[in-house]
Amino acid sequence: MLPAVVQPQKLVNVMAPIEGIIEECFVAEGQQVQAGQVLARLESSPFDGKNLALQRQSRSARERSQEADSDLSAARIDAARADEDAARAQTALAAASSAYQKQKMLYQNGVAPRLEFENAERTFRMALADSESLSALARQAHDQVESLSRVAADARRAAEDMAKSGSALAPAELDLRAPVGGIVMARVARAGDAADPQTGPAFRIATDLHRLDAIAAAPPAAMRWLRPGLAAEVEIPGPVGVPLRGLIREVGTGGRIIAGFQSQNSTIAPGTRVRLIVTRPSAP
Repeated sequence: MLPAVVQPQKLVNVMAPIEGIIEECFVAEGQQVQAGQVLARLESSPFDGKNLALQRQSRSARERSQEADSDLSAARIDAARADEDAARAQTALAAASSAYQKQKMLYQNGVAPRLEFENAERTFRMALADSESLSALARQAHDQVESLSRVAADARRAAEDMAKSGSALAPAELDLRAPVGGIVMARVARAGDAADPQTGPAFRIATDLHRLDAIAAAPPAAMRWLRPGLAAEVEIPGPVGVPLRGLIREVGTGGRIIAGFQSQNSTIAPGTRVRLIVTRPSAP
């Protein structure tokens, strides 16, 4: 008895018909789809690869502009906080300075003890140091805002220039549709990915969920007698029932075996974990 996983025998590969960029995907793995249903939208040039390169460059320029704007917004928030900290430090310094001057005058006139004067002086100098440090940080924050403002402005201009460059060759949008009905077994395509007829399928759709395979890994000892054509049984987890009969279709060199079987039970979906039973044939 071997642990196995169910996979459909028949898969239809859905390829991108032309070179382009996946703009948006509309289905997920495991989703039921109908023939003709839109799986994804492909953006490509109706002429040649020049527009595709411009689209990529334009998208990259837009992303850089958005990142620069985000950095600038964060820097402005930091600068505002630094200004608040510096303002509070200035207020504290003014209070400490007033108290220090008062204690200094009283001490010089012999009214206040030396200890109170020294404490006031110490508090004043600490407040002065804090104020100078926080004021310097505020100036640095504003310098950063100024620098990022230039970066953001340059990035926006670059994005606008790229958009103008690509406007002469308007992109063509193509809907990538399911050629058959079934269940999406694999969604290779992701928004922003490049796709073309040579890069492999964008989607894989299972069309017949009644003809299935149970795929298992056999121990090395069993590989001496396992062979295609041997009878096999597939036990489905859950309530006790009659195992489904099948045949070994393939025995791989790495111990991978595939048993084909048929099922009318719609709950046995691809990915279901099952148990595969293969009886060793009797020696002649």
